[in-house]
Amino acid sequence: MDDSPIALSGAMTLDEYLDWWLANQVNVYLSPVSRKTYPSALRHYARPALGGRPLASITTADVQRMVDDIVADGRIMATTVRMRHSVLRGAMQWALQHGLIERNPCLKVKLPRREPRRVVYLDADEARAFVVAALAARPANRASHDAREWYRFAILVQLASGLRVSELTALTWDDIDLDVPDPSGGVGAELRVTAGKSASARRAVRVPPVARLWLVLQREAVERRRARAPRTFVDRGLVFPSTLGTRANADQIVVVLKRIVRASGVAVRAERYGTHMLRHSWVTSLLEGGEDLYVVSKLAGHARVATTIDVYGHVTGAAASHAAGIVGDRLTSRERSV
Repeated sequence: MDDSPIALSGAMTLDEYLDWWLANQVNVYLSPVSRKTYPSALRHYARPALGGRPLASITTADVQRMVDDIVADGRIMATTVRMRHSVLRGAMQWALQHGLIERNPCLKVKLPRREPRRVVYLDADEARAFVVAALAARPANRASHDAREWYRFAILVQLASGLRVSELTALTWDDIDLDVPDPSGGVGAELRVTAGKSASARRAVRVPPVARLWLVLQREAVERRRARAPRTFVDRGLVFPSTLGTRANADQIVVVLKRIVRASGVAVRAERYGTHMLRHSWVTSLLEGGEDLYVVSKLAGHARVATTIDVYGHVTGAAASHAAGIVGDRLTSRERSV
């Protein structure tokens, strides 16, 4: 890795700079999810319009014109435009900090407004049906450990913990404590998220005894897999590895998720959904159960409570209505003396 900006120059094209930035910064310092999504975001956003331009010559007006053209085309959602713009802004900020450009041309660009977020989640009855279907799944061939069933415990633990899939697949057994007292009187577990883009992402999440059982069963499954394929399975200590012991692929987990959804008979309220549905279900269940908003925000790893409110307005709005009802009952109750 060449980490020095000495070989770089504002005269190089944006394409040349982004190639270097992705290889030497993103691929080295950011998460696997970022390493996968950033190249695509730039390929479909900045490169077509500005890739051939000298880096230092790109102005705010150039970026604004590009954004306006993309919005006018209408084929890309506002949320996607904003996400891709944030990637370009980060790349330009690095260039600014290392003296390649005089100002970040992305900072004062007017972006399209976000569409209202539609959160896809499982309600209590749907979650129970989903769990039953997941536990009913069995490898068609125990010797081969069919990958379609391999990730079912990862999916169940995500439903019980609310972890992002990138956090889930990065967990090692050193991050797990299987001897944590539970309020029910049983023994639960604690999952420690030690990696993330911000300090708020690093946190400890406790799960109930049933999820502890799923973790124990997962460990047994990994041990069986390692014993049956000692030459091909490389043990890296991951809690939810691939069938080869490497870090699990999120796309394969989604395949298993959708298989379980179909088997459960749950009618998901969206054409497109993924593992984040499990995280949404966990947060929603906490808020509907009356857990404090600040506590939920911290457990979810949100940087700001405002993020929790923005994403889960369907719950906080209902809570506000419930609170108003409590006040109304108190003010109009005949039993209350004034």
